Amino acid sequence: MGNGWGLSTDGGKTWTNWTGDQLGHEWQYVAPNGIVTRGDTVYVATADGIKLSWDRGASWAEITDSIGTTSAGHVWGRIRSQYVLALARGADGSLWAGHLRGLARSTDGGGSWTEYPTPVRCPGVGCADRVRALAPDTSNVVWVGTEHGLYRLAAGQGGRAGGGMWLDKKGHPACEVALVVTGCRADMPGLSPAPERGAHSPARAKGRTRRMATR
Repeated sequence: MGNGWGLSTDGGKTWTNWTGDQLGHEWQYVAPNGIVTRGDTVYVATADGIKLSWDRGASWAEITDSIGTTSAGHVWGRIRSQYVLALARGADGSLWAGHLRGLARSTDGGGSWTEYPTPVRCPGVGCADRVRALAPDTSNVVWVGTEHGLYRLAAGQGGRAGGGMWLDKKGHPACEVALVVTGCRADMPGLSPAPERGAHSPARAKGRTRRMATR
């Protein structure tokens, strides 16, 4: 979506909105289903990084890359690419972010990240395999839908890039995490890069339902 996001604390009856007027030309393009919560903190995945707020939008911090940090006012953490395509929260509170240069995981609320390149058969732009959807499984395992297929990543199990292993659909090791991978078969065909419309993420906080949505 391309005009910011909104917050409702009364089940959607009234909204507080952050649009281009408040955000400027940056931050307003939100990834499909790109809003997640972790406790009282809201994370919004955009084409310019991840915005986060723990005071219902009174103030915002940013998770971005080395280029984005030059324009961000309150940098909370860094990822390899500020162009975030997918965002999800695991049952253990870990955050998973898919971006133009792979996949990243944070276990401390976004302050630090471990990066994992997606399976590609050759180097170069022509072999890019961008993440389009994320679905956390167990504490360190996430389903990763890419343009080339569906994979499962087990963080912290072997591998040479951040410590991880790609699993097959039965949970057995299929190939290591590396910049270039051969023979890493996907379980399903790739996902279309066509943009989706609409995203929301409800969360329970202090006895009331809080809802964030893109505009």
